[in-house]
Amino acid sequence: RLDLLKTEPFWEDWFIGLSQMFLSITCPKFLLLADQDRLDDPLMVARMQGKFQLEVLADVGHIIQEDKPSETAGLLVDFVTRYRLGKPAATFAAPRTSWTAANLKHLKELLPELADDAAKVESTIQQQKAAEGGDEHERKAKERDE
Repeated sequence: RLDLLKTEPFWEDWFIGLSQMFLSITCPKFLLLADQDRLDDPLMVARMQGKFQLEVLADVGHIIQEDKPSETAGLLVDFVTRYRLGKPAATFAAPRTSWTAANLKHLKELLPELADDAAKVESTIQQQKAAEGGDEHERKAKERDE
């Protein structure tokens, strides 16, 4: 196991100016945090001024996209469509809390540069479905079709 305290000398360099760099971006900005994370003063002020969209997810760790892949994907698609950075999400088959393979295919088309991440999310969801006995929405759809 890695002794995190040995990495302490590098912590400060990583965080110095990070908030200012984020805020200096001129396109629409989206910040996704775990509920235990906090905003520093520059981010708090900018948030109150509406300079970026903030979403906070509960019951997640530092790898939010792995802890809650469906919710993460949904929030990203909502943001991208809100600011017209991609195609509208109207073709999504289910609400953002319950994603299917079709939703993830659309996400890959919407954000080609995130295709690898979407593939990882898809794999995680398939594993979860297999562990839970399948996706309820897909089962109901198949039952209607038969």
